[in-house]
Amino acid sequence: MRKYLIGAVAGAVLMFGIQAGASGVLTGSKVAGEKAVNFNGKSIGQAAIINNTSYLPVRAVANSLGLDINLDGRAINLSTPESVTAPSESADPVVNTVVYNNTTYYIHNDDESNRFADLINKLNVAQSTIGQYSSILPTWQKMVDGFEANNQTNDPQYKVMKDEVDDMKAKLSAALQTQSDIESQLKEFTKP
Repeated sequence: MRKYLIGAVAGAVLMFGIQAGASGVLTGSKVAGEKAVNFNGKSIGQAAIINNTSYLPVRAVANSLGLDINLDGRAINLSTPESVTAPSESADPVVNTVVYNNTTYYIHNDDESNRFADLINKLNVAQSTIGQYSSILPTWQKMVDGFEANNQTNDPQYKVMKDEVDDMKAKLSAALQTQSDIESQLKEFTKP
C-alpha cells in the first residue's frame, strides 16, 4: 500500500511541478495563504496557496515518503531508494545526497534539510538579482555617461538616472556578497 501511495504522491508532485514550470504560471504569482501539510499525523511543512492551488514542499514530502531527491539544474528528481533497511542501533545514520549545480551535498537530518533548502532559496534570489542588475546596469550607466559627456549634469533626468545607477550598483554589490556568503555556508554540506 505504501508503494502505491509513494507512487501516487510522487506522480502528482512531478505532474503539477512540471505543469507549473512549463506554463510559467507561478512566476510573479502572489501567495494567497499557507496550509499545514501533515503525513500520518505528523506536520511536515506548509503548502503555499497560489491561484487556488496548493503547492507542497517537495523536500518535506519526499523525506516523509522515504524518497531520494536529486536537484539537477532546474529539475527536481525524485526516486525510490534502491534498498530500505529498518533502522537499528548498528545501522549508519541516513544521509540524503543532493546534487545541485554539479556539486553533491550531504544532508544528515531534518534541521540540515531545512537549512539547506533555505540557503538554496536565498542563493536563487541573490543569483536572480545579480542577473537582473548585471543585464540592465550597463545600459543605464551608458545613459548616465552620455549626460556627463555632454555636460548635462544639471538636467533633472540625469539626477534621477544617476541615483538609479548608484542604487543598482549597491544592490548588485549586496547580492554578490550574499551569494559569496551563502556559497561559503553551503561548503559545510559537502562533507559526507
